[in-house]
Amino acid sequence: VTSGVATGSGTTRRAVTGRGRAAGGKRLLLLKRLIDQVLDRAEPGPVAISAADHWWWHISRYDSAVVTDASQQGVRLRRRDRKQMLRLARHGAAVCLRLVREGHAVRRRYLAAQPVLTSRENWERLFRQGDD
Repeated sequence: VTSGVATGSGTTRRAVTGRGRAAGGKRLLLLKRLIDQVLDRAEPGPVAISAADHWWWHISRYDSAVVTDASQQGVRLRRRDRKQMLRLARHGAAVCLRLVREGHAVRRRYLAAQPVLTSRENWERLFRQGDD
C-alpha cells in the first residue's frame, strides 16, 4: 500500500506500508528479492517506511528508504549498497562452503575434547586465574 506524505519542502514523498506474508510465500518472496538485488532492480527512493514495516524484505525493494524508529521521534536512512551486498554474499557463501567441508571434522574434534573442556579441573583453572 502506498500513500503520499507531505514533506517540509511542500513536495510529496511515497510512504509505503506492507504487512507480513503467509509462511508459504516467504520462500518465493526471498527468491524474488534475491533476483531483484542481483539484477540491480530496485525502485528509486526515497520512500518513507514506518517502524512497523521495516522488515528487510520490504526495505530491500528500494534504493533508499527513510525508516521511522519505534518512538516515531527519529528516523534512519537506509541506502542499498550493491557492492557491499555482493561482497557479503561472497563471504557468506565461502563460510557456508567451509562449514560443509570442515563441519564434521570440527564436530568430531569438539566431541573428543568435550570431557576436558567441561571438566571440573578446567573450570577451576579458568576461574582461579583472577585470584592470583
